[in-house]
Amino acid sequence: MSIFNFNNPLKINAPVGNNRDNQDEDVRTVRVGLETLGYFGESERERDVYGRPLGMITAQLDNKTRDFQQRENLKVDGYANPEGETITTMSKRVSEKQLAVQSPPDYRREVFKGPRFQEWEGFNRKLENDPKFVPNEREILRDIYAAEGGMKKAPDSTAFAGILQSTLDLFTQKGYLEKLQKKHGKVLVNTDFDTDDVIEFYDKYLDDAMLSVKLGYESRNPGKTIRGLELLGKLDNKVGHAVADTFFKNGKGTAAGILQESLNEYLPTSQRVKVDYSIGSGNYKMFQDIAANKEKSKAFLKILVKKRIEKEIESEKERDRIEYYLNSSE
Repeated sequence: MSIFNFNNPLKINAPVGNNRDNQDEDVRTVRVGLETLGYFGESERERDVYGRPLGMITAQLDNKTRDFQQRENLKVDGYANPEGETITTMSKRVSEKQLAVQSPPDYRREVFKGPRFQEWEGFNRKLENDPKFVPNEREILRDIYAAEGGMKKAPDSTAFAGILQSTLDLFTQKGYLEKLQKKHGKVLVNTDFDTDDVIEFYDKYLDDAMLSVKLGYESRNPGKTIRGLELLGKLDNKVGHAVADTFFKNGKGTAAGILQESLNEYLPTSQRVKVDYSIGSGNYKMFQDIAANKEKSKAFLKILVKKRIEKEIESEKERDRIEYYLNSSE
C-alpha cells in the first residue's frame, strides 16, 4: 500500500526536522516524498529492520530536505511543517510526477510502439529520477528524444539518438564532456552511449546553444550559475520547447538565424533585431515576453513553423516535428 494517496500524496500531522515532533509516519512521508522525486539514489535509501523507510531524522534526511528547499527556492532550514511551504511544494511535485503523461507525442507514437515503448519508458524513468531537472526541463528533453527517434542510429547519417559524431567530437575538443570521458575514455563514440549519456549530452548541447544568454546571466549574478536548459525551461507555453528543438535540429548558428528572422517577422519594425546568428540576452528577453502570453506565443510559433519549413530541405518529412509545438500550444 502506498504511503500517500493520489489526491493528497503528502500529508503530515506534526512538524518534521531536527528538534521537532518527528512522528514516525510523518518522517517516512517526507522521506518517501524525497525518494519519489529522486533526491535519494538507490544506494542512499535508509530503511529499518522491516525494510520500511526509516522513521527517524538522520543527517542525510536533513541534507536532502535542504537540497529540496534550495532547489525550490524555499526557506532552507531542513523543516517540514503541516500545511507549510515545504510539504505543500513537495506534495505538488509528487502529484506532477504521478500525473505526467509518459506517452510519446502523437506524431512519434508509431516509433515507440511495441517493444520500443520500454525504451521510451526507460528514458522517462532516468529523467524523473534526476532531481537536477524540473518538470518543464524534462518535457523539453522528452520532446527532443521523441523527435530524434530514441536510441537509434540514423540510416543516412552519423547521428545516434540525434547526436552527430562530428558534434560529439567538437564538444569533446571544447572540454564540455569530461563526465562522459571519465566513463568511456578520451575518445567518445556516439553509438556507445546509453540513456544516461544521451541525457547528459542533450543538457550540454543546450548549454552551448544558450551560451551567450548563460554567460550574460552569470555576469549579472556573480556566484550563481545557470544551465541553458534551465533558461529554456523558464520559457513557458511551448516557446522554450520550440526554441530548444530548433537548436537541436538545425544547429546553433543556423537555428539562431531562424529564430532571429522569426522575431523580426513577429516584432514591429522599430523593435527588430540584428540577425547575427547568435542568441543573446536581448533576444532571450523577447522570448520571455512572448512566452508570458499564450496568444503571443501562438502568433510567434506560427511564424517559427513557417520559417523552419522554409529552411528545411526535407520539409514534408519533418513537418510533423516542426508543427508539433504549434499544435500542442493550442
